[in-house]
Amino acid sequence: MARNTNSNATGYSMNMYSSVGASSSSFSFASLVAETQTNASYAAAGYSGQYNSFVEGENYQAISFTILEGQSFFLAIDGGNDAVDRRGFLNSLQIVSVPEPSVALLGSLGLFLLFRRRA
Repeated sequence: MARNTNSNATGYSMNMYSSVGASSSSFSFASLVAETQTNASYAAAGYSGQYNSFVEGENYQAISFTILEGQSFFLAIDGGNDAVDRRGFLNSLQIVSVPEPSVALLGSLGLFLLFRRRA
C-alpha cells in the first residue's frame, strides 16, 4: 500500500517499480514499467474510516515475483503527480510465500490417497 497520509493533497497516485535480480548494492529501475496505485477515492488525508473494501490498483497493489537463490527483490515507490509531489510513500508491505505447484499437488494427492484408503 502506498499513499501520502500526511498531506491534504489527496487522491494522488503512487508508482511502484519492482524487479528481481542478482544481489547487488545498487539496481537500476529505469527500464521498468510502474504498477500504479491510484488512491482515487480518498476524500481526506489519513486512512481513518476510508477503507470500506480493498480494490486492487486503487488502495493496494499486488505484485507477484519469484526469487531464486542468490537473487534479491527490489522495490521503489515514487509519487505519480509531478505537479504536486514526486516523493514515494510505502505504508505497508506484506510478503506471502506461495508453495511450488508440485509441492501443493503432492500434498493434495497424499490426502486423496489417505481418504481413499480409509473408505
